[in-house]
Amino acid sequence: MSSSEWRRQETDPFARVWSEVKKVREETRQRVNYLLKNAGLSVAEGVLRVTSGRLASEADTWELDGEGNARFDGAMNVGGDAVFSGDLAVPNGSISNDALANPVTFAGNTGSISAASPPATFGVAVSANLTIPAWASTGVVMASGFVAGAAGLSGGSISGRINIAGEMGPASTENIEPSTNEARPVLHQRTLAPSGTTVPVSLQWQGTVPTGSAQLVVIGVFGR
Repeated sequence: MSSSEWRRQETDPFARVWSEVKKVREETRQRVNYLLKNAGLSVAEGVLRVTSGRLASEADTWELDGEGNARFDGAMNVGGDAVFSGDLAVPNGSISNDALANPVTFAGNTGSISAASPPATFGVAVSANLTIPAWASTGVVMASGFVAGAAGLSGGSISGRINIAGEMGPASTENIEPSTNEARPVLHQRTLAPSGTTVPVSLQWQGTVPTGSAQLVVIGVFGR
């Protein structure tokens, strides 16, 4: 027997084993690809693609479909930046006002006076200052109220006006006739850059009636 024949005979069993290994490997690859295809998945080097259907957890707490839609029922922690090119929809109240880059807050106050004598010239009847949030850089203050003479008066007049942080609104006057004594509304609004800790707001009045009443309601909207 020649040396070449001896080597061929020695290596033939290994060649048969290697051929079987390659056959099993190819069959396994085809079966895996078949299973993945039926599941709507495809595999390429370094990537797993969802081609149809959806990829989901066993408990169905999250899913990812082939259209790029994802659902997560549990907590999701993002360590880096999150960029949204579309709309972000969240339940009402889930983001606190302090967490916003431009938070908005509301403030309000009221004041009233009754059975008092208005002065002959404008003076403060009632005040209702607003507290300014420490972070606020802009605000809109809206104030409304009324002045009225006491019931049963047969004549005279009463006037009111609102002062918001030094800016005086227009005066409103009620001329009282017999059997007619209506409350006179008073309004003023101002946009301002807040300074300090409060916005002073007051309702001033004057009149020729002996007794009157006044009320003031103030609302402020402050933003950063």
